[in-house]
Amino acid sequence: MSDTPNSLFSALISVPSDGERAEILGKSSAERQLEFALEAGCGRIVLLGYGGSEDAIRLRHRAESAGMKCVIVSGAHAVAALSQDGGNTLIFQDGVVPASLEALSAFAGGGAILVVPAGLGSELGYERIDLARSWAGALVLNDNLLVKLLDLPEDIETAPALLRIALQAGLAEEYLAEEELVSGGWSLLGHAQETAELEEKWLGRHFDTVRGKPSQRLAAWIVRRLAGRLRLRVLHMRAVRGLSLLAGAGGVAASYAGFGAAGFALIALAVLLLEGSRLGDRLRLLPFGSAGKCAMFALALDLAIVGTGYFAIDWGWLHKLFPPLVLFGVLHIPADLRGGALKDWLDDRALLAVILAIGAALGLAEQAIMAVCLLLLLGKSSLFLGKRG
Repeated sequence: MSDTPNSLFSALISVPSDGERAEILGKSSAERQLEFALEAGCGRIVLLGYGGSEDAIRLRHRAESAGMKCVIVSGAHAVAALSQDGGNTLIFQDGVVPASLEALSAFAGGGAILVVPAGLGSELGYERIDLARSWAGALVLNDNLLVKLLDLPEDIETAPALLRIALQAGLAEEYLAEEELVSGGWSLLGHAQETAELEEKWLGRHFDTVRGKPSQRLAAWIVRRLAGRLRLRVLHMRAVRGLSLLAGAGGVAASYAGFGAAGFALIALAVLLLEGSRLGDRLRLLPFGSAGKCAMFALALDLAIVGTGYFAIDWGWLHKLFPPLVLFGVLHIPADLRGGALKDWLDDRALLAVILAIGAALGLAEQAIMAVCLLLLLGKSSLFLGKRG
């Protein structure tokens, strides 16, 4: 993504009414188009259509928070009046969901029409140009050509009209790989059944490659199945992280009340919720954004493990504190080692909490903590020695 938005590079996005709004994983096609425009470095967004809709309000706030200028227009002639000398405009067909980095590179050289083979394109609902090719739903046009809209009726569909203008001007054409259409990297939203199919493709493309800790894989399996039913908003992910902290605090409270096994089980749940929120953020921000690591939340859960372990041991305070503190220290031994699956298992707090819950249920909380410490030390030592070797 460009560090500084280009004030001479605009994006034209059609905004449907709230009743016509279709979504893929909680975001409309217009929101996905805005994300693509931000990644392309656009400095201005032109919203065409229902300026008072929920989508338009959300898009305007998102664009302005990213440093873009936002203009709302109602028709083709108003678009023509916005031309900038020397500028270019990225134009989207209504309903297109752009998620392809390949398409970004296709527009790197300036004015171009993105096309796909006619057969597959028509089958998927894209506008056919001729017998050989269909319009993929995006093009970059020099602003000097926007004024040609004034020669057409005011109520004409703006994006298809600009496609005809671009074709008449002889703009270069860039083919989008068919694989992008098949895998969901570039898609066109339609009726509800098609939208559900596109969500499955999107998840398969971006979310079926989760590797790592067992808890991450379990969280990915859960999020994968719930994602299509949830609106993955920032507020929702924050709420899940809040529940994670609440479960961690509940674990400490349960252990204080004499239910050590239940306390560690709540810690395992807290870790799973935190991993789920991370993956939900990752899915929400794909394909161009990246989610944070929630380091402070993870540290808070590690401290909750210490507190739960402290109250689960039935001795004097110093005796109760020593094993959990040792565990905390061992967990935070630098783990920037490439240990593959072994490292993933050693770093999994949920798995650790399950082991400690079993130990606490058997009345062996202290022994379980020390045994886990020993296993972690042996495992991390083997990784370190293997790296040196």
